[in-house]
Amino acid sequence: MSLVGEVAAIEMMKAYGHSFVFDGYGAGTTEVFKEVFHKRKRTPDLICIACGQKLEVRAKSRLKIAMSHSSARPFDRELRAEDWVGFVRVVLRSPHLNETDPSSYRPPTEMYVISVAELSGKKDVAMASIPKSKEMGLEKFLVWPTLLSPVTGNIKELTREPSRVHIAADGGNLVIAKPPAGSYLYNGIGIGSRVTAKETLICGIARTLRSSELRCPTRVLE
Repeated sequence: MSLVGEVAAIEMMKAYGHSFVFDGYGAGTTEVFKEVFHKRKRTPDLICIACGQKLEVRAKSRLKIAMSHSSARPFDRELRAEDWVGFVRVVLRSPHLNETDPSSYRPPTEMYVISVAELSGKKDVAMASIPKSKEMGLEKFLVWPTLLSPVTGNIKELTREPSRVHIAADGGNLVIAKPPAGSYLYNGIGIGSRVTAKETLICGIARTLRSSELRCPTRVLE
């Protein structure tokens, strides 16, 4: 799952002029590390050989903005403030396929990129999961509030007071969703944007990077 997410991230970032390659510990492999020593070696998965930007890829079957975190291993101490984190959803093409085979997964076509500095600055509004075992360092997940599209359709209206997202579902119904307070719209979403159930993060508390911020500076100067 992680490998599929990393490969997809490399391809998606080409649109912004980046030339990302595998760089982090265990990146680019299908090896699953079970030893605590190896699992605790957190480094960004990718680095752009043109500008040096680093990108950590978080591939999960349930799309959310979440980072593992503990007092012994704070995510914002292991990763630099200027590093990026890309969140993608990776799911099996069929529940009957081999989970250890990368070809069994459907590559993501959308990624939500947030800087470590932004995630760190919004830690106080993130929700903490139940800590893992003591052997795993009592690690927990911090989950930043988001609005995941409940249906497939098109954004019909965005209102501020009250804050609501009106979605014209493909089935003909109008679905009204409530974003978390203080949310930012994600990835250029606006009125008329196409959204997919469980696949599209409409908005969230931690701001995603804009297209202009994602561009590789060395390519822009050329």
